[in-house]
Amino acid sequence: MLKSLRRRNREGMSQTLNERQLYRAAMAALARARVTLLFMSFERIRKSLERVRCEDVGPFAEAERVCRAVEMASQKLPFTGNCLVKATAGMLLLRRMRLPGELRIGVAREDRRGFEAHAWIECEGRALIGAEERERFTPLSLNAQDPASLG
Repeated sequence: MLKSLRRRNREGMSQTLNERQLYRAAMAALARARVTLLFMSFERIRKSLERVRCEDVGPFAEAERVCRAVEMASQKLPFTGNCLVKATAGMLLLRRMRLPGELRIGVAREDRRGFEAHAWIECEGRALIGAEERERFTPLSLNAQDPASLG
């Protein structure tokens, strides 16, 4: 089983060493995010993922590449398909690499589904992880100092 997982992982990767290292780091970050979300309060996690401003195109392109690696790695691991796990893993990697990105959590209420929540990473108004569903959700402010959070 381990050999087949390694083979599948290699098939999904670019052949450059940097891409392979990034993919492995994404897999490790997904596992770490899953465990972290099980054992730590979200408030503590949020504080550890302070914001980094998006200032120019270079860092954005690299942040986008990191988040693509997280998305690809999440397809190979059985316990990481949850949007919050992927977004947390992406933020862990972005912070470690000092790249821009902001964790967003949104809520939606629909008659059939009831209350739902979704997490994504955003930079310059563009979603890096979780883009496919974010339009249905109203973003919450995660920053207590943010005047927008007061209503």
